[in-house]
Amino acid sequence: MAKLSISIVNYKTKVLTTKCLKSILEKDWNLSYEIWVTDNASDDGSADFLKQNFPKIHLIKSDKNIGFAAGHNLALEKISSDYALILNSDTEIGGKALDEILN
Repeated sequence: MAKLSISIVNYKTKVLTTKCLKSILEKDWNLSYEIWVTDNASDDGSADFLKQNFPKIHLIKSDKNIGFAAGHNLALEKISSDYALILNSDTEIGGKALDEILN
């Protein structure tokens, strides 16, 4: 079981979400984590791009744009970790921030 679940909502923000995911996935963390991305019915190919380029993420495809909070709720209903972190798609995680917030 992951100690931290990270939830990101994407709506036509493929480039921003990619940067956000890379800022997490390209670092070595001292914690177990999982990433959930809810795509809010983007019509720009975001969901397929993200699933193809980031196979380790859990992708939820919403049939319609249900908004920020409801998009996160779809992911939060599925997690079983000790902690959840809700991120905007334009967030980039610097330094050892994830390790530090869990300490």
